[in-house]
Amino acid sequence: MSVTADTALNRIFATALVKKFVKLGITTAGELLEHFPFRYQHKGRLQPMARLEEGSEVTVYGRVTSALARQARTGRRAILNVQVTDGTSSIGLTFFARHVRALSGHQRRLQEGATGFFSGKVTSYRGQLQLTYPSYILDDDEQLAAFDQNTPIPIYHTTAKLRNEQVIEAVKMVLGTVDPDSFPDLIPPELGPAYSRFEAIKKLHLPASDEEVRRAREQMRYQEALLTQSALLQMRAKSRRGKAPDCTPKPGGLRERLESSLPFVLTGGQISALEQIDEDMGAPRPMSRLVQGDVGSGKTIVALLAMANAVENDFQAALLAPTEILAEQHYASLRKILGELGEDELVGPAGGGVPIHLLTGSMKTARKREVLGRLASGEPAIVVGTHALLSEGVQLPFLGLAVIDEQHRFGVVQRDNIRASALTRPHMLVTTATPIPRTLAMTVFGDLDVTTIKELPKGRKPVSTYVVPAQNSAWMERLWQRASEEIASGGRVFVVCPAIESEDQLASVTSTAQNLQANPALANVTIASLHGKMPSAEKDAVMEAFVSGQAPLLVSTTVVEVGVDVPEATMMVLLDADRFGLSQLHQLRGRVGRGRKPALCMAVTKAEPNSLAGQRLAAFASTTDGFKLSELDLNLRSSGNVLGAAQSGRTSSLKFLDVLKDTEVITKARKDAAEILQSDPELRQHPALAQTIKAQLEDMTFLEKN
Repeated sequence: MSVTADTALNRIFATALVKKFVKLGITTAGELLEHFPFRYQHKGRLQPMARLEEGSEVTVYGRVTSALARQARTGRRAILNVQVTDGTSSIGLTFFARHVRALSGHQRRLQEGATGFFSGKVTSYRGQLQLTYPSYILDDDEQLAAFDQNTPIPIYHTTAKLRNEQVIEAVKMVLGTVDPDSFPDLIPPELGPAYSRFEAIKKLHLPASDEEVRRAREQMRYQEALLTQSALLQMRAKSRRGKAPDCTPKPGGLRERLESSLPFVLTGGQISALEQIDEDMGAPRPMSRLVQGDVGSGKTIVALLAMANAVENDFQAALLAPTEILAEQHYASLRKILGELGEDELVGPAGGGVPIHLLTGSMKTARKREVLGRLASGEPAIVVGTHALLSEGVQLPFLGLAVIDEQHRFGVVQRDNIRASALTRPHMLVTTATPIPRTLAMTVFGDLDVTTIKELPKGRKPVSTYVVPAQNSAWMERLWQRASEEIASGGRVFVVCPAIESEDQLASVTSTAQNLQANPALANVTIASLHGKMPSAEKDAVMEAFVSGQAPLLVSTTVVEVGVDVPEATMMVLLDADRFGLSQLHQLRGRVGRGRKPALCMAVTKAEPNSLAGQRLAAFASTTDGFKLSELDLNLRSSGNVLGAAQSGRTSSLKFLDVLKDTEVITKARKDAAEILQSDPELRQHPALAQTIKAQLEDMTFLEKN
């Protein structure tokens, strides 16, 4: 039988084995061969258990001393605890499943006295080191005999029912039968790859030495960088095609009058950003620019002034927000900033004002129909909305500028869709309050020009941040007393929980609100609750009560993470703070201290100070610099978990490239991609590269994941 990369596994292997691979998302020969080892081990190079450190990826060799499977007391899952020793110390192996019977395969193989290699990440549970769901190869496995002391042993991600040696055997079989030509080279020969694409794949699965692994990984890393940069540069070229609307600021126009009416002076960073935007919006090609800035750096004002450019040139401007709460907040704050310039009755030559509309999915039908009609007529206006702006019924025929707030909440397709209903190629401005390191911006936002606002407005006071141990009852009692004091002096208090309902002993909105209502320190305080699953009208009412002070303490999920602007908010309490990433913690902290009063943030945690979570929170408390925290946050994540996408080595499209560390590789790949596309814009001379990019961009998950 002829086997190619597209051959289904059920034509090669028995149904039982195929089902095991399907659990990993592997259905074809090509997908199996691109399921690469995540590490390698040698029989002669092992780490003593006595020297293991939490957080490290290790492979140990040891003997099983005990194995006990049990159903958890909650009944929701079963646990298999295995103890392994190497004579110097011991470590636990932990496996989870829904039922005990699902763990029987592991329990049968990991009987007392069994010896072998165990690979995984060292974690700590109740003071004991453990490997959770480790990969392992036992000494009695036939596949282990094929490796000598110096040959790297591939270690794969597996499942409860799929053993590492089964993957090795399946990969060997496919490598021996598949047609190498079904894996065409993606790196042009003039760039001098060490191996063909198929040879590199083969050496990653069956290496003769560590040097072969190193060279093959190096080539695959560059291949991923070249593929990504070629795709981004093609998208960049595509986004700049067509004639863009001329939105040059007019002397004495709306933009100038709006800027002069502001009750504050723009920072140097804002002025610099606007100069770049003005130049782009006056050019004949569409602008595609990312403006990134720390929390409170004034990106909203920059976006509003850019939208004024569009409206004063008789075009429309749209601001796309990720949530209804944020859209409504933006709408309210823009109306406030615009003042009389935002009143509908001043529209036209006489008044020279600008109408501003809100469009969300939960709006009443009559009001929505009115807004849609005015937009479809081509009326120069600002419209603020959510995903509702992307629906087929929305027509923005004279869209001059689209502003997308919090880019990481929207996909590449959605970003392009907002341009679809326009008669011209509108300018695109993307904003984010999640600071992005340069190499990451080059990869993730490679199709955009990047502007960074680092300067904060004068008078903005830093937020004092403290880590509070949840088990210290005296500290917790004082925390809620302080919350009461903040409210008594006219402040507002956010209390943010990681869950809506009680779950795995995490603080939840429901239980926390109930507990605080019974807390004597808050006896005279009205407490409100907010989460994303509430009806829009109810969310609006809750936020209104919080802003007005009728309910000055708000228990919420992270729905308040971005954009919510309440100047009276002076205290942020983050419960189970260790469950949030550093960038998310920083965003939440940015919800307080937006007025004239000093503010504080209390990160409550059960994590031990010396644990990784404890160290992360200590770093959070030590600085309010979002750029420093973003670098640290991304370094603490796996390379497949960039920008919060819950990736592992099993699902990320980038299996080799680390967008944080591989600066030189990315820079070289971008230069090479630019040269290739300059001489061959449609990649007609590089069909394999073109086809791979096309396939990955068609499902649009490639760039989303990365």
